[in-house]
Amino acid sequence: MIQSVQKATRILNILAENRQEPIPLGALAEACGMPKATCAHIISTLENTGYAVKISARKGYILGPAAYCLSRFGRYKSDFVTLCRPILEYLHKTMGHTVILAVLEGSSKYIIDYIDKNHILDNHTEILEDDIYRTATGRAILANLPETKIYDVYKKYGNPKEEEWASVSSLSELLSLLPEKKEIAKSRAVSSDFVNLGFGAALFSAAECVGAVGIAVKLPKDKESAFSDEETKIRQLLKTGASEITRRLSAR
Repeated sequence: MIQSVQKATRILNILAENRQEPIPLGALAEACGMPKATCAHIISTLENTGYAVKISARKGYILGPAAYCLSRFGRYKSDFVTLCRPILEYLHKTMGHTVILAVLEGSSKYIIDYIDKNHILDNHTEILEDDIYRTATGRAILANLPETKIYDVYKKYGNPKEEEWASVSSLSELLSLLPEKKEIAKSRAVSSDFVNLGFGAALFSAAECVGAVGIAVKLPKDKESAFSDEETKIRQLLKTGASEITRRLSAR
């Protein structure tokens, strides 16, 4: 049952990412990484309940009215997003890079708003579940949590995979590295000819960490050595932006 729910949500996410154009069944199954017959069975159920609409056998499916109805209460954490949005726009306008707003719910990290004109994010649904270890915003949030909450995250995910955070292989190593991430956290990942850099700063309300704001940068490998001056600007700008969001949260 749980696997069926996961597959259904995967289909809904793909339909949501491409909601302007119908997706044929074969392309939908391929995008979801499941057999065509399995996809056909699940999409049929979604169609019967109004979460998907079949345009035609050739054109395929779009998101149904029931899925849109789920958003009738507005954006997730809409007040928080509304308060932070002008700062995100300022950060993006000033630096030109992808800007991210993230929160921790339970032990999972979610991106709840972003400006991604550079198409760094893997997909573009309204809310994205994201890696807490691999990303700078995740590390910034972790570094500013009470130890009890850090233990909860570690209990759920265990040690980071090598590609997520190579220098951490135990809880003690995680705890020893987090203090240096308290002000500005940084992440670095290499893919083909590019380097992906992330920078994150924690956000606070009533002295409690409630999320993080981040800037993500994709660079050709040969440009990274000349990036230090811009990195300094990004760090300073993130500090300013995070401080302003925290101030606004405190003034509510």
